[in-house]
Amino acid sequence: MPTTDTSKIDGYLIALSRLSGSVGNRNDYVAYHQACRVANKEITKAISDFYSSCIAEAAEDRRRRWSAVRDVLHVTETKTHRSADESQKLCNTFVVFFYDNIQKAKEAIITRLSSHGTQPLQFDMAFTGSPLDDLRLPTEDDVRRLISTVPNKSSPVDCILTSVIKSCPDVFAPVIAHLAKLSFSEGKFPTRYKTASFTPLLKKKELNPDVASNYRPISNLHTISKMLERLFMARMQPHVESCANFNRYQSAYGRGHSTETTLLRVLDDAYHAADNHSRSLLLQLDLSAAFDTLDKLTLLRRLYHTFGIHGTSHKWVDSYLNERSQSQ
Repeated sequence: MPTTDTSKIDGYLIALSRLSGSVGNRNDYVAYHQACRVANKEITKAISDFYSSCIAEAAEDRRRRWSAVRDVLHVTETKTHRSADESQKLCNTFVVFFYDNIQKAKEAIITRLSSHGTQPLQFDMAFTGSPLDDLRLPTEDDVRRLISTVPNKSSPVDCILTSVIKSCPDVFAPVIAHLAKLSFSEGKFPTRYKTASFTPLLKKKELNPDVASNYRPISNLHTISKMLERLFMARMQPHVESCANFNRYQSAYGRGHSTETTLLRVLDDAYHAADNHSRSLLLQLDLSAAFDTLDKLTLLRRLYHTFGIHGTSHKWVDSYLNERSQSQ
């Protein structure tokens, strides 16, 4: 197993345990993150040194060297290959499973709403302000900056590797910018980029591979489609965050926010309540299939009614959500 200076790691862990209990002090928060980075670097270095030594020790033995390389690449596990008929049967099983799940979720939502006699937007405050109608068209410089920040990895559905796009920004920036301008001006998301590559992964190795519920679905999208998404979010997010209806404590998908900042906020509130001799009650809700319970019509109505997404902007979101497909 990889080894490193345990005294260093112990020191970092002690520092982290002390700092994590100190909420509200920015200096402590910065020190906490610095300690995290140092500890991660030490652990990564130890793992790297361990595998490097394994490969170096086997330098004279080709069989041992190849075995060590396979261990580093995690390709020593045996893979199960299915026949064409077995693959087709598994695909059909997934289709039925996901379709039934979504239908059940929709039926449950409709039943609960009808039993309560309330409408999804009944308690939402109506948007008052300047709505977001037309989308600001991106420039080539906008796309060029975006290309430089895209992770250097490609999707199975990509026709052009991401590394090629990143290596030739002057060639691809004008093309992608033109595509984005057409998409934003017409309020249409390109149909070509609505197809996702679906990869089922077993949640645990010991689970039955013939049961669809034992898989975690992974969908890979076109890299260019993700660029269009980011260009759109760069125009919509500032508008939504400036709305009075936006929840200031929303932590998901916000810059500078994460599960860590949420936890720090909850702990800070609990500590303040304890200092004031008050009691705290924490309610938690875990949705096992959160995205399956998302109703498109309710989302579109909320964007229009609550956040003022109108006109071409609203039309673009509608086009983005509908007529999607996936393949394995």
